[in-house]
Parts: sequence; C-alpha cells; structure tokens
Amino acid sequence: MIGFGAESVAMGGADIAVARDTSAMNTNPAGISRIPGSALDGNAAVAYPLSVAHRDRFGNDLEVSNRLAYLGGGGYTRRLGDGPWTLGIGFFAQGGAGNVYKNVTTPFGTSDELSSLFRIAKITPTVAYRVDEKLSLGVSLQVVYTDICQKVFPETSYFDPADPQHPFFGTDVEMNGFGFGVKLGVLYKVSDRLSLGAAYTSKIDLPLDGTVVAKI
Repeated sequence: MIGFGAESVAMGGADIAVARDTSAMNTNPAGISRIPGSALDGNAAVAYPLSVAHRDRFGNDLEVSNRLAYLGGGGYTRRLGDGPWTLGIGFFAQGGAGNVYKNVTTPFGTSDELSSLFRIAKITPTVAYRVDEKLSLGVSLQVVYTDICQKVFPETSYFDPADPQHPFFGTDVEMNGFGFGVKLGVLYKVSDRLSLGAAYTSKIDLPLDGTVVAKI
C-alpha cells in the first residue's frame, strides 16, 4: 500500500520525507521524532469492488458476495521530555485481498462456495532519535500477522465409478502465521522547503500453519 491513513495516501509516498502523524512508523520511523509532545490518531477506510465477477461454462455469472472490505490503523507516539528520544507503537492493516462467491453451480451438479481471503496486519514498536535540528534516525520492529481462508466447494464431494482414479473432494483451508523484521529510517531537513527521507524494510518470511479439511 502506498500510504496508511487519509493524509498519507493523499501524499502518494511523499510522507517518507515529511512526517506529520503516527503513520510515519510504517513509512519512515525516523519521522516520529518530528512530532512534538504526544500524538494519538487512527484511520479507517472502506473499499468497494467494481466489475469483479465469476463466470464459467457451467452457467455461473456471479458478482462477489463480500461487497465491502475494511481497512484501519493507528498509533501513539510520545517524546521523552525535552530530549532527543521518541517512542511509539502502531497497528496497521498492511494488505490483503480476496473474493467470496456463494451459490456457485459446480461441475458436479451442486451449489457451493468458492472463495479466497488473505489478510496481513502489523504491529510496529518504534524508537526514533533526533540527532540535531536537521537529522533524525529511527527503527521500527515489524511484527506481522497473516491469515488465509480458502474454500473450494467445501460441501461437495464426487466419486465417479467409471473413473475412480480422479475423485473430487471439496476443501476448506484455514492457516495463519507470524513473521518478524525491522524497518530503518533516516530523515534530513535540508531547508524549510526541502526534506529528504529514506527507509529500508527487511524481508519478512510468513510461514503458515493451520488445517486443511476435505469433504469426503
């Protein structure tokens, strides 16, 4: 996602170098050093899919059943006295996607569900240090949670005596996992009209564990 919160999204990525709220913890952690005192804010968004449908040769012409997708996040930061240190923690809906189609006519003459949903959320404990009036450094721990739910005709099973080597068993998959990483940030104020920022995010592995249920 290019931004987190209304202002961050509207800036189109420029908030890497111009931090104005706690969403900096997820774009450039050095930015929270520029927030005076304490700050608490949150954001929410609703997405509505357009022209998303499932069509196939079995007569299905369906639009998605999950019409609304919800996103949100927020954070809290606090400068420690008049010193150079600022601490913060944030929660962000990092990404995800998926569609749900109900009452799908299957190749086996039943009506069932076809869906796949994937979510990623992140908690970001953060610390920033203001070296001087121009330079700030920051680091954020990335604690990432993800889950996936996939249904491929979960209430349908089919056995063809004429072709016993190719039965069909509907599946219901539910898995989740955690991953950890870091984000490093630097912010440099060249002048009142120009700021430079850079951030690095480490690669995060997200191994998934869970259950796979087959309808037999």
